[in-house]
Amino acid sequence: MAMNIELFVGNCSLCRQALEMVEEIKGPLCTLKVYDLLGRVVADLVSEAMRMGQHQVVFDGSNFPSGVYFYRLEFGGKSISKEFVLTK
Repeated sequence: MAMNIELFVGNCSLCRQALEMVEEIKGPLCTLKVYDLLGRVVADLVSEAMRMGQHQVVFDGSNFPSGVYFYRLEFGGKSISKEFVLTK
């Protein structure tokens, strides 16, 4: 089973990251958060039970300064963290 999540930054897909988790899923709760360089949560994009499959989440970065950010996806006891650059 695979779960693909695409994170679109801003209104025009400046940074697209596709994540694939290919392991047995242990629980339905999914969280997706965006952090700044100091580790502060700047956006809580998803916090709900989700079915396996493709999902699209839009991060509107228009109120954030350009810079380096991180997102963390947690699903079924697994987690993935990635870095992205927001440019304006």
